[in-house]
Amino acid sequence: MSSVFPSEKPFHDWVERYLIDRCGYVKTDEREYDHDLDIIPSALYEFVSETQGDVLDEIGFVMGRAVTPAELAAECRRAIRKHGKLSVLRDGFKFKGQKINVLVHEPIRRDRDECLRFVNANRAQLIRECPVYKGNRRGRIDLALLVNGLSVAEIELKDGIRQSVDDAIDQIRMRPSSAAIFGDGRSGALLHVAMTPSRCRLSVNFDGHDTEFMGFDRYDRE
Repeated sequence: MSSVFPSEKPFHDWVERYLIDRCGYVKTDEREYDHDLDIIPSALYEFVSETQGDVLDEIGFVMGRAVTPAELAAECRRAIRKHGKLSVLRDGFKFKGQKINVLVHEPIRRDRDECLRFVNANRAQLIRECPVYKGNRRGRIDLALLVNGLSVAEIELKDGIRQSVDDAIDQIRMRPSSAAIFGDGRSGALLHVAMTPSRCRLSVNFDGHDTEFMGFDRYDRE
């Protein structure tokens, strides 16, 4: 893809449309995202209800009432802080003695239709101009990508004309580590992407100004 966008907004629009049309992402209102938890509580609750409704019933029985989306998200965040985002995505977390999975990795039923029903329960969300907070300061991420309500990637986009991929990298390195989506390299998003229409760099470990990026485009393969 060449630099055919006269400004950032058309490029943002193109990336958003590609993710929706080609990758199955669903655009989500930023107001549904809890920036303190780095979770969309309603999306996480919907996924768990659909795939593990019996577990939620057991937890509700122990609590004497139904579990709320906010309570489920808060417990998930506690597990992420303790064990790391990757661990929770892989192994789930415990809530009132019950294991809750936040992602379906592979078929868990022998029947093909049941396998597909559960695997398709995974939902990918994107948030355009996702809000990030640090004290009284407010910033935004061009695109945040989430799976079942948990952030997995953040993307900084530049037009490649007035600003380069290096500008995007510099902007990511200046992100506030106090914001939950960045965290300490374990609890935030797993992937940090700097991108123009022709260049792409990514990092799998956010470390503030010391964040290291690797090439991920055709120029780096030539």
